[in-house]
Amino acid sequence: MFSPTTLALPDQALLMVIRPPPHDLSSLHRLDAAGWAALAARATSANLAPLLFYTLRHEGVLDLAPAEVRQRLSEEYYASVRRQLLFSTELEPVLATLRSHGVVPLLLKGVVLAETTYPDVGLRPMADIDILVHAADLPRVRQADQLKVNSANQRATIRIGRRRQFHSFQLGEKKDIDG
Repeated sequence: MFSPTTLALPDQALLMVIRPPPHDLSSLHRLDAAGWAALAARATSANLAPLLFYTLRHEGVLDLAPAEVRQRLSEEYYASVRRQLLFSTELEPVLATLRSHGVVPLLLKGVVLAETTYPDVGLRPMADIDILVHAADLPRVRQADQLKVNSANQRATIRIGRRRQFHSFQLGEKKDIDG
């Protein structure tokens, strides 16, 4: 059976912080500067730095972390918030264009979870927006090529891939999903 006590102290701390409340933050008090740096590095590599920052701040223990760790986590959190706001800004004209072409899009994963599951939109880092459309709508999606110019920052790109009878496409900076 798995026990968190078999993990290195930074990993124990990360595991405790990312769990739903109430949080057991006792391991944070045992971290030295190297432990905090390792915790921040692990959180960043797992895309959990925004959640770590939010939890530490929300629980009132952010000051336990060294200044450089607080700064790093803060930067990750606010970068995630900015990306989410950018995606939200870009998404509205894309959805409007799809709907104007008679396409009923279904938003998947990150954007939906950020809005419905997390207490703060910055806690769900995203690199793209996943949209699913019915295969029969694919010609109309291709007609909506103006998505590229209707986007607020003219950064939206369409990457189309097959998923059984549906097609999905992503807005953002991710590789093609054909398969």
